[in-house]
Parts: sequence; C-alpha cells; structure tokens
Amino acid sequence: MSTTLGIAAVTSVLQSILSNRMAAVASVVGGSIAVSTVAPDRVDLSGSNDPNQVNIFLHRAVPNPGWANCDLPARDAQARRIAAPPLVLDLHYLISVYAASAFAPEILVGEIMQEFHERPVPTRAVITSALNPASPPAGFPTELAQSGLAEQVENIRITAEAVSNEEMSKLWTALQARYRMSLAYQVTTVIIDTAAPARQALPVRRRLGNALTTSFPVLEQIAPQDDPLAPIVAGTALRIRGSELGADGLRLLLGDTDLSAAISARDDKHIDFTLPDPLPAGVHAGGVAVQVVRQTSISDPPEDRDVVASNPLIMMLRPQFSVAVAITDSTVVDGTTLQSGTLDLVLAPPVRRAQRVSVALNGTTDPWRAYSFRAPDGNGFADGVSQGGAVSVPFSRVAAGDYLLRVQVDAAQSALTVDGNGVYDGPLVSL
Repeated sequence: MSTTLGIAAVTSVLQSILSNRMAAVASVVGGSIAVSTVAPDRVDLSGSNDPNQVNIFLHRAVPNPGWANCDLPARDAQARRIAAPPLVLDLHYLISVYAASAFAPEILVGEIMQEFHERPVPTRAVITSALNPASPPAGFPTELAQSGLAEQVENIRITAEAVSNEEMSKLWTALQARYRMSLAYQVTTVIIDTAAPARQALPVRRRLGNALTTSFPVLEQIAPQDDPLAPIVAGTALRIRGSELGADGLRLLLGDTDLSAAISARDDKHIDFTLPDPLPAGVHAGGVAVQVVRQTSISDPPEDRDVVASNPLIMMLRPQFSVAVAITDSTVVDGTTLQSGTLDLVLAPPVRRAQRVSVALNGTTDPWRAYSFRAPDGNGFADGVSQGGAVSVPFSRVAAGDYLLRVQVDAAQSALTVDGNGVYDGPLVSL
C-alpha cells in the first residue's frame, strides 16, 4: 500500500511520463516543452505568445466505490476502532496544453492521448524510475521514493474521461483562468494505508460446531384435537400440523414460555400437546405466537442452543372468567327499569395493563337488546401494577333482565355455551 505521499507520487509519475513523451516531439512544435503541475490560473500567459507547456492539474480526489465495502466495518457498536481499512482513492486530472505555434496544441493533444492509450498501466519499473529521477528538478521532494506507490497490490491505471462542454465550462469558470485545450483523465486507484491502531481478537484455539442434516421445521395449522372449530382455552388438547416436526432436540414455545413438557405425541407431520390449566405465568389471552425451535450442542463445554426455528403460528387464546354484579343505581324510564353499576370480573389468564378489555351483553328474550362496555384505561390497575386478574367494567342504563355475557381481551372473545337445540344459553348474568 501507499503512504499519504501516494497522491503526489501519482502526479509525479504522470509528469515524468509526459516529459519523456514531449521530449520526442520538441522539434516538431519548435522548442522544448515544459510539463508543469500547477493550477491552470498559475500558468504564466503574460507573454505575447503562449509558452510550449503541458500542465497537469489534480482537481478532484474521491473514494473508490469498488473498495468501499471490501473490508469489515471499521468500528463496533460502541464506536471503538476494530479494523484499519485503507483509504482508496480515484484521482481526476485536467491536462491542458499551451503552445506558441500553429497546430502545436493539436500535436501535443495527440501525443498525450496516444501515450495513455498505448500504456494505460505504468509498470512498476516506470513508477520507480519516475520517483527516483537521476537528476531531480529543483524542489522535487525526494521523499516520494518512499511513498510505496510501486509496491501497491493493485497497479494504477490511467483512463480517459468523457467530460461535456458544460462540465468543462463550469470547471474553467471555477478556476478563473483562460481556457485552453484540455483533456480529462482518471487514475485508479491509490491505496493509502492507515496508521491508526486497531483492535485484534485473540486467535481461535479450537473450531466447534455441528452440521444440521434436516431442513427447517414448518408449522401449517394449530387447532383443538377433537373439534378444530372449538375455542382454545386453558386445558385444551391441541394438535400442530406441519412438516419436519420429528427431529431430535425440538422445543415447543408458547410466546416465550417453554411447553415442551406438555407434548404427548410427535412425528414429522404433527405435534400433540395440552395447554396447562392454569396457564403458566407470562401467557395471556389474545393472539399468542406458537413456534418450535431445534437445539444442538455447539459449545465447549457442551451447551444446548437454539439453532433452527420454525415460522410462528398465531393462536387465539380465549379468556375465561367469573363475574359478580354490583348494582349502584336503578332508574325507571317509560316503564323500563334501567340499571347501572359494575361487572366485577375475575379473568384467567390474567390480563396486562396494556390489553383492552370489554364486555358484550345480549338479551335472552330480546336479541336486539344489546350493550357493549369497556374497562377503564389501564384496566383500572393502580400505578406500577402491570397485570392482574380482577377487572371491574362499569355499565350504565341497561334494561333489567337476563343477558348473555361475553368478555373480550384484545381480539380474543370468551366462548358461549349452547343447549341441545344449538341455542346459546350461557354464561348468563342478571341485571
């Protein structure tokens, strides 16, 4: 790799290459041709005629996109340096020609373009010779010989650039110089090593790991074993259908809770298990993700770790409840008694503070008499209480009578019972 002197070294190599080329055509243009490396506005045009001169001007240096992501990130999540990637640049040059005699600018342009067309990749010997001139000109920095440009892993390459008249006009306007015939070239790439320290991990002493010979488990359906349309509550016997479910080391997860111990039967196509009653802590009514993961031992000392996970299935776990009615006010309107009070629910499983709890009342004698009420914000829990099983839902101005009661937690609604004729008959609440 190069040092930070690599950029100046490239300019010096271009100057040396063109100086050798211009020496061969000096007699054609009527005098020696100087090759300078100054900004175009610094070229001396004060004489009556332009000097015989070729000027090389570096006007832009940009990171090379091909090398931008070739290495690992330079810093970790704490912004600590963990690697020292090189700075890789593309250099953009403007090469202008000046001459006193007629047709001389065209001759110089032809020589420059032919040189870089025939030899776009300077050899390492050419670079070394250019940076170690036998007779260094005045002011030549001898330190360029230590730039490392000739030892780069990737040789520099000189490529002509197509620049529109508009772009060229903007460039010369920014330079505030009198325009002369100019060529644009790109030199790729200068690889500058960094001196910044980096952290290195200790070498790996042993390589550990296991190869899995099975595909990923796939879950397709979860439903009660006896009746696929039955509600899912605590104590329900369930069957998961899918593929690749018979591998060793498979665990069954309900949310973040491990229910592997509840599995009663398993093969490649299905898993049978029964929801515990009561449900374990951390399992709540509503949509619950069911997933299976496979474990294998991949560390030393041996430790089982999850390495393969199935797709999750969302199971709708219905709430169960008991209720007590508290009437706080009765009002008779047009012969109808309207009741107000609270429905004091005891829910299983408990609900979280952020879950939405509501009740639905449907009259038994008049199906069109229906009401819906929501629990207060935070389900009425005191500050600092994240979950609980007791929730009081206020109701108001409900016509006295018997009602079918359903409790909904998020999107999961409690089940109703039916009689022998298929008519809903409970649970009932009298108001």
